[in-house]
Amino acid sequence: MLSQTMGNELLVSVIVPVYNAERFVGRCIESIVGQTYGHIEVILVDDGSTDGSPAICDQWAERDARIQVVHKHNEGAGLARNVGLGRALGSYVCFVDADDYLCLDAIERMLDAVTGRSTDLVFFGFSDVDEQGTLLESHVPTPPHTFYEGREIVLDVLPHAIAPDYAAHSDWNIRMTLWGKLYRRDVLSKVKWRIYSEKDVLSEDVCSLLELFPSLESVAFVRDSLYFYRENATSLSRNYLSAGIGSIDSFYKKCEAIAIERGLGGVVINRLKYPYLSYLVAALKQLCMSDCSISDKRREVLRMCDSKVLRRLSKEGFGDLDRPRAMLVFCLSHRLAVTALVLTYCQIWFR
Repeated sequence: MLSQTMGNELLVSVIVPVYNAERFVGRCIESIVGQTYGHIEVILVDDGSTDGSPAICDQWAERDARIQVVHKHNEGAGLARNVGLGRALGSYVCFVDADDYLCLDAIERMLDAVTGRSTDLVFFGFSDVDEQGTLLESHVPTPPHTFYEGREIVLDVLPHAIAPDYAAHSDWNIRMTLWGKLYRRDVLSKVKWRIYSEKDVLSEDVCSLLELFPSLESVAFVRDSLYFYRENATSLSRNYLSAGIGSIDSFYKKCEAIAIERGLGGVVINRLKYPYLSYLVAALKQLCMSDCSISDKRREVLRMCDSKVLRRLSKEGFGDLDRPRAMLVFCLSHRLAVTALVLTYCQIWFR
């Protein structure tokens, strides 16, 4: 059994939820076991894969004693991560998705950020890559400081993680994703933190991190890209689900309820409008790319226009937005369904 420390080295648990990722999971595992920092355990949670992923995971476990594989029935990535958390022994934990990968000194660089102080959470940057691994764009955190503690975490860090401060033209270039972070495990254990299932909420990442942030006492940043996020070419599905607006509204209501219950304050609640709007725009793009008829698309956009959540947020105002999103909000709030669709098409093809 691995110990939490080896000499002065802390054990880091790397949890990878795996579902039908046979094309990419080998590259992911290779990037983890090849880290310059070696005192790690790798927990591969096979979430009921039906392709060759389970065999690939088992083969790697046979080659490297630091790897353990859990095979379970399919319940989604959120609950798969929880299984990994239940087995983790490390002083720190990080999550890597099976189609993504780390730069080879990522864990060493993460731990540099906690050296000399007991940091609860570390943010680090990431780079978008296509399915062939070609670099598309890098996102490096740009906060004014590299260390925050106490109330600064909820007042400054959390709002910027949810969305940029458009009014102040301030973007720290950080995200509310479960990956892209290093977590101190005893903090997670103390508050019995568990990750939501994506089958229950549209974004388990945002809801889960909203639950965690009030328990953090210190947050650090690595101003570099350590993670490679593989963009999915099929993300704009041609099979739009008509329940889309209902899921988006439920997501916002859940986030708002968590923020109120945890006393996160008006700045956080106000900033939640922007991920809501982002999901709305993503749904419009999916709808445009779908095989639905024009009349069905118009009918679906009118459902969006009639959303009580959207009406309330539009009345309150979204603040400063870029021109395309401001125009979309105007069209939706005035039930200009066809114009909203045309604007969305333009954003997809001419951005």
